[in-house]
Amino acid sequence: MSRLSAAEKQRQYRARRNADPEKRAAYLQKHRETWQENKQQGKVKAVKDLSEREKRRKRAYWRKAQPSDVKTEKCWKEESQEKGVKFIQRNPGS
Repeated sequence: MSRLSAAEKQRQYRARRNADPEKRAAYLQKHRETWQENKQQGKVKAVKDLSEREKRRKRAYWRKAQPSDVKTEKCWKEESQEKGVKFIQRNPGS
């Protein structure tokens, strides 16, 4: 058996963690608590607390980070239909 890359090990770890509802809930709770602590300590800012320039940069980053590929959106739509979740199209005009 060949050795796994770090990315493959991480994928397997996340899959195991997410497969167990209790472990996933514990992970999400810890993540929420960490986020709240960082927010209280001022390590992260809410968008309303950013300057106009910082807001533009942050929103541009978010737009760029969103997958704009049509195939990806099609996969999301199919996946959401399989799960019984309503799919909301991001950019209906384009």
